[in-house]
Amino acid sequence: MSEPLTLDRRQRCMLPTTSPFPLSSTLLLCVLLFGALLLGFGLRCYRLGDQSVWWDEGLAAWAARQSLSDSGQWTAADVHPPLYFWLLHFLAHGQRR
Repeated sequence: MSEPLTLDRRQRCMLPTTSPFPLSSTLLLCVLLFGALLLGFGLRCYRLGDQSVWWDEGLAAWAARQSLSDSGQWTAADVHPPLYFWLLHFLAHGQRR
């Protein structure tokens, strides 16, 4: 039977104790990650204050431009109440005049 492999003090000191990546590649990785973070933050903040139209706002604007009978027929087949769109219809037409 063979004895288990053990390392004495001299042999343990010969083992590499450094990272497989040199400092320059670690620094490069950190710089790239920080750059990606800054790029993501910049893209998130780009035109943040601009006005945007969401789906429900666009749908309400479209329904307000329809005639009362058309919007009533459309809401009969949908879950939205027609009174809201009729009020928007009168508000939109009242502002145009």
